[in-house]
Amino acid sequence: MNDADNNLQCPLCLKTDVEKTAFSFKIRHYYFCRNCNLVFADRLTLPDEKDEKKRYKFHQNSEKDDGYLNFLEKAITPMLAQINQDDVGLDYGCGPSKTTSELLARKNILCDVYDPFFFPQIPGKTYDFIISTEVFEHFHQPDVDIKKMVSLIKTGGHLAVMTEFWHDMDKFADWYYIRDYTHVSFYNLETMKHIEKSYSLKMKYTDSIRVVIFQKL
Repeated sequence: MNDADNNLQCPLCLKTDVEKTAFSFKIRHYYFCRNCNLVFADRLTLPDEKDEKKRYKFHQNSEKDDGYLNFLEKAITPMLAQINQDDVGLDYGCGPSKTTSELLARKNILCDVYDPFFFPQIPGKTYDFIISTEVFEHFHQPDVDIKKMVSLIKTGGHLAVMTEFWHDMDKFADWYYIRDYTHVSFYNLETMKHIEKSYSLKMKYTDSIRVVIFQKL
């Protein structure tokens, strides 16, 4: 880590125990936080809101796509094992479609939607559960976003997170996940354990690959 990085702060745990990684992708460099294991993109290369929204409009995530629905079930199925039939949820970061909430509606589960670009209004209430699929990797300020998310969950409620975990720093440079320039924050299981301890959550389930279910204490 050079002198210019000495005061760099992790956007999740806010510590400065951060080092520049040995890999990069195109012009983007990445940093590793020794405290919480977050890997995050150079702040100077973060996409602006216009570029982010343009990219998200091209996401082909439809309720008519069986492959995508099966992918969502990796988070939905374990979440349903934790919640009650009459619980009301929020799909946080749903993008331009309402696929997850529509899929839950087929299971007679009510779920509102929120997305800062496409559905920016959050109803003034708290929820029994929040589901957030393929969203955490887009957070520029994970600490801010996670605090906001947890504040919307009732005590005893649940947070279902889907974001692919990194496992081997040496393989990071070849990982397809960093090739989407809107992916800027990367987590592993140790990062999720940090989130558990730091935001009054209890980990109820994980597949150790991409899905974690937390309960709010």
